[in-house]
Amino acid sequence: EEHPDTPLTDVASTLAHGRSHFPFRTGVAGDRAELADALREPVVTAGGTGRVTAVFSGQGAQRPGMGRELAERFPVFAAALDEVCAVVDPLLGRPLREVMWDEPAEVLERTEYAQPALFAHQIALCRLWEAAGVTFEAVAGHSVGEIAAAVVAGVLGLEDAARLVVARGRLMQALPAGGAMAAIAATEDEVAPTLPEGTAVAAVNGPRALVVSGPEADVTAVAEHWREKGRRTTPLRVSHAFHSPLMEPVLDEFTALLETLDFRPPTVPMIPAAATSHPLETPAYWARHVCATVRFADAVDRLPEADLTVEIGPDAALLPHLDGRTALPSVRRDRAETVTWLTALARAHAHGVPVDWSAVLPARRPLADLPTYPFQHESYWLVAPAASGDAPGVDHWPHPMLSSRSELPGEGGLLLTGRLTPGSDPWLRDHAVMGTVLLPGTGFVELATEAARAAGAESVTEVVLQAPLVFPGGRPRDVQVWVAADTGGERELHIRSRGSDDEWVLHASGSVGPRTAPDDGAFTPDWTGAQWPPAGAVPVPVDTLYPDLAARGYEYGPAFQGVRGVWERGDEVFAEIALPDGQPTGFGLHPALLDAALHALPLTGRGYEADEVRLPFSFSGIVPLSPDARGLRVRLRAGEESVTVHATDASGTPSIAVDALLLRPVDRAQLDAVAADRTGRYAVTWERLPDPPAVTAVPGRWLLLGTGHLSGLFERSTSQAQGAGELDGVLCAAGSAEELLETLTLLRKQSIQAPVWCVTSGAVAVGTDDPEADPAAAAAWGLGRVAALETPQKWGGLVDLPARLGTPARDLLAAVLAGDGTEDQLAVRDAGLWARRIAPAQAVPAPAPAPDATAPEPAAALTGTVLITGGTGALG
Repeated sequence: EEHPDTPLTDVASTLAHGRSHFPFRTGVAGDRAELADALREPVVTAGGTGRVTAVFSGQGAQRPGMGRELAERFPVFAAALDEVCAVVDPLLGRPLREVMWDEPAEVLERTEYAQPALFAHQIALCRLWEAAGVTFEAVAGHSVGEIAAAVVAGVLGLEDAARLVVARGRLMQALPAGGAMAAIAATEDEVAPTLPEGTAVAAVNGPRALVVSGPEADVTAVAEHWREKGRRTTPLRVSHAFHSPLMEPVLDEFTALLETLDFRPPTVPMIPAAATSHPLETPAYWARHVCATVRFADAVDRLPEADLTVEIGPDAALLPHLDGRTALPSVRRDRAETVTWLTALARAHAHGVPVDWSAVLPARRPLADLPTYPFQHESYWLVAPAASGDAPGVDHWPHPMLSSRSELPGEGGLLLTGRLTPGSDPWLRDHAVMGTVLLPGTGFVELATEAARAAGAESVTEVVLQAPLVFPGGRPRDVQVWVAADTGGERELHIRSRGSDDEWVLHASGSVGPRTAPDDGAFTPDWTGAQWPPAGAVPVPVDTLYPDLAARGYEYGPAFQGVRGVWERGDEVFAEIALPDGQPTGFGLHPALLDAALHALPLTGRGYEADEVRLPFSFSGIVPLSPDARGLRVRLRAGEESVTVHATDASGTPSIAVDALLLRPVDRAQLDAVAADRTGRYAVTWERLPDPPAVTAVPGRWLLLGTGHLSGLFERSTSQAQGAGELDGVLCAAGSAEELLETLTLLRKQSIQAPVWCVTSGAVAVGTDDPEADPAAAAAWGLGRVAALETPQKWGGLVDLPARLGTPARDLLAAVLAGDGTEDQLAVRDAGLWARRIAPAQAVPAPAPAPDATAPEPAAALTGTVLITGGTGALG
């Protein structure tokens, strides 16, 4: 934006050929405005292994004009399309490009045209990816999409595949009409018993996403049956009942053609989706392919693990069925083809996929003058522990979170104390949720298990969290762990903290007791043995885990980013966790290590709904088994209400067992309320208001000063202050305090008593999408607030408008001026209406102390007489 004369192609070429490509990357594409928007909040990805798999969409994804833009922009795409058309056009009896680009949708939707068109488009797309240096580790296809996949896999040559797809489409089109298909949100086991004879499950796209096919009356009846049960059903726009017994009349002629083709074993792994036992490289597979169920969900499950899966087709038809995989469309129906494909290529590069940029962005000389890389600085000073002397009657206790142990007299019990200091214990700062730094639930587990050890109890029966332990301003907090006296059986447990001048706050309560043996079925050889990951466990991609969690609100720093791998097996989730180097030792189990073990839950959706944020509420049956592990192998089992956690170290030695972990949703307001700085500081915030009732025009007669272009909003208006007569309101524009003062002076001289509304532009910034506030316009708001206090009967309010006033913003402004005036400090944006609010300021994190810095003296409390100036009037 600051260098509009620099060509974007020069910038892109310089970044591709003249800069180092670091492990953490982002990739965007678009015009100058789109790039600026995308780079304000870039999606940063850690480069992976560079492995890519591909899925090929089936019939229904086609659309008129598909591939036209890519052919105009990329010669390799156009050449591939020419190569396919040279084979297909004579077989089809007309030019395929004409069908794809010039005919209406109803022509392209005919099966005889749709299938060859999809095939040609997919082959050209694959050539485009290959030209950019991207190769596929494995491929899978949905129905007719398997034909293009077979070419990429080496099962068929291009000419044979073209003959196959043209014959397949022609024979299907020639079948009698009368078939139908419908999508049903139900499992195959549920639907299969309800299907009449002659009706079949045509496709299984997910656990609760399948398609039925057969005679129209039967399919309609089945769909209606499930609709009445409350399931979502969707009739598909098709000419025939594909993948059903109604396709069988074409098999003889189709098989005869197939036997003339040259099938070969795949050279690139291809995961078959058709429900047949015949090998891919046989005519029998492709003959049954016409009638057999498409088991696409199974094919996706069998695709090897990869950093990225790309959809090959003219739309994002398969993306909803690729849960658990990082997936991108090559092209989308509703977006420019070139930008969509370049975005996919850039994001593939961000995921570590090797890209031949010379094929897309030829190197240019001279290079564009771009900023160099802003290298990050890291301190390697060792932080010395704070010196502390033991008070009389207090024993030193060697633990990173606790420092002393006291036996209280009588039946007072046991007290452990310590100090948690984010400045000198950096791992504490690395646990932030929705902008609030707080002690993780696993930190309370560590305090409780250490207290159990100190008390000789050795296990924790329960820990229930009652209030978050936050660090306002990054300041330290004293912590106390109290265990009741031993009277036999379980002993009560309390965990409290306080700031330097606060009262003690109870954060958690529970009990400790004798050690109990873990469940016999907990640490079984099938997952604690030599084989890791366990047999039958399916990998879950983790490359975007922490960016995805950050987008939810889990803003974990390096100490808490410990997940190295996640796998699923039935109701079990397995995870491998590693503690980053440099973390302190001496814990029973480092809180960051145990917390990271739980990150597999939101990744796999176990115990979570949608994108909600949950935090631990209680832990039951905690048995610490071996201390100070630096890495874990974890098994999680999520039930209806709780999660069981069992973990071993890398050798299979049990580390910890938790019988029941309960998670509860939390929202930003709850954390903000706890984290608010209690020092009396407040800050301006903006609250989104419901849209006010729409009005056709602002009623009454208004004086418009500098706002004549808005006269269309009013029933009656004038722009002449002198002799204006009876007025219902004044609307003026001000770009500075001086302009507003001149207007108010003019109104006073003309004895105009109507309430004044002042509109500005850029005076306030509502959110991150707004530019920085204009100081001159902001000063007008300052004067306006003074006017509201000094002459409230003559003041209406302040309204900040966007720089470009569109219809939505004009309508909102009219509604505000016609309203009751309850809100008098507002910001109108095209997206809605915002009101100015004053709220307790969020704690500002204190900077980490320098290595040689001495601890600051605490501020002296105010004593004696205090003089307060300017605090007794309305302004104070």
